[in-house]
Amino acid sequence: MDSQKLGSHFETLTKEFFSWLFNKIDLTITKERIQTSGTQDGFDVQIQISKNFIIHNIYIECKNYSSGIDMGHIFQKALELETNYPLNNSNDLFLAINSKSIFKNKDNPEKTKQTLNTKFDFECQMLDISNGVKEIFALNNHFYKELYNEEPDFEIDEENIIKKFKNIIFSNAPFRKVVLKEEDRIKFLGNIIPQEYFINRTFTKSRGVLEFDFKRDTDFEFNEIVSENDKIFILGNPGAGKTTSLEQFAFKCWNIGEQNKSTPIYRNLKNFTITDTIESKLPDVFFDLKNVLLILDGIDEIADVENFISKLENFLNTDVVLNIKVKCIISCRTNIYESVIKDITGFSTFFMKELEYTESIDFLKKTL
Repeated sequence: MDSQKLGSHFETLTKEFFSWLFNKIDLTITKERIQTSGTQDGFDVQIQISKNFIIHNIYIECKNYSSGIDMGHIFQKALELETNYPLNNSNDLFLAINSKSIFKNKDNPEKTKQTLNTKFDFECQMLDISNGVKEIFALNNHFYKELYNEEPDFEIDEENIIKKFKNIIFSNAPFRKVVLKEEDRIKFLGNIIPQEYFINRTFTKSRGVLEFDFKRDTDFEFNEIVSENDKIFILGNPGAGKTTSLEQFAFKCWNIGEQNKSTPIYRNLKNFTITDTIESKLPDVFFDLKNVLLILDGIDEIADVENFISKLENFLNTDVVLNIKVKCIISCRTNIYESVIKDITGFSTFFMKELEYTESIDFLKKTL
């Protein structure tokens, strides 16, 4: 078999193997194809999969050489791919495979991929004999023997190999530094404006605590709640001040800038429809952020609350989002939460305290 036929055979084998592997780990394949011979689009095999309703395109460059392959060749392929396809940096992957040797470079593939990822806006990964390509193919003895003409001579730890493979496929590209300017504020916070007269509200863990209750709850401020909890529901009656408090807290976090560990994103949910997605409501650079404070106001104003909760849970548990440190605050009317939402898992609930009489009087004096 000449070199061209050997290359085509390996491409077919690669497509069939990864199709088998994705099915094995319960991922839905929505598209698979081998690139037309002679084209210069930067890949040999394309496989498109769906995970948690998110489409991932995997472009595989197949090399089956006994001698090492120069890294310049892989860089050229990634450049061709970038030129010919509009890749999504959060969901798409360029995977270079060298099944029988290494990618020649003074550094190993784990270090070299970091360089590639600084040059391209999509994730780049490399697999060769130095970092586990044979172990992955060994998950299926038929494909391994077809490729290497022998049985594996090492122990196959299927669970760990699959875990490593998932980390390769769904790992997010190294975070790119996002420099936020004041003109970006509307993209993150909408039309929030600072209030000249504003009372910082406090919260309790229990509802309706009376003044004379000996075991009165501790009062918490927003900063305390956010520092100690990742998923938070703020509950209160209509007109209690939930929206104003969330807006002013988001504005405060934005003004603190880099001193604040999380980038605030504020969204009012009253116009969220059943056809909307969580992603569609976020800034374009969301997946390049390291830490996010996602503030969602007024879940009780959504027509189909249960549909939104399902979308939110799926979104927060996707591998892409799990690579980002996301804290989430949601406001809701107490009665809607208790009748529709209370069974949601992983969220801590806090009740907004009503203003005391003296606070109300002081506020009126300042505004008159």
